Amino acid sequence: MSVITKNNMDGSYRYYIKGAPEKIVQLCKKESIPPSFDDILVQHTTNGLRVLACATKLLEFGDDFDYEDDNRYKYEDNLTFLGFIIFKNKLKRDTKYVIENLKLSENKIVIATGDNAFTTISVAKECTLINNNCNIILCKLIIKYC
Repeated sequence: MSVITKNNMDGSYRYYIKGAPEKIVQLCKKESIPPSFDDILVQHTTNGLRVLACATKLLEFGDDFDYEDDNRYKYEDNLTFLGFIIFKNKLKRDTKYVIENLKLSENKIVIATGDNAFTTISVAKECTLINNNCNIILCKLIIKYC
């Protein structure tokens, strides 16, 4: 998700973006990424926290720009990393109860999410979808289109 802002004091424009840290970091200048980026991300996601990354850059144009979904990618490079937005979504009061009943019904239960894998694992443990002693294997799926 992104936005272009105008500074009315000097007439400058700035591009801001937020999203999955794994994606935002690829759009940023390497020198703007702190050495602790990966450690901080893993620390928060393994504790079940949701993490977004933010980045920005100054744009070199005036009021005559065209910003539409099909050309937004021209803005998404050479960004400066700003930091993380970190928040926690607590489980709803009935979540554990519902999960336990679904397990008793012998239905196959899966999680479908866009969250970071470590966040998903932490939440799955918290709601008893998986137990703390199970082995978890993370795989990276690479899809190439011809």
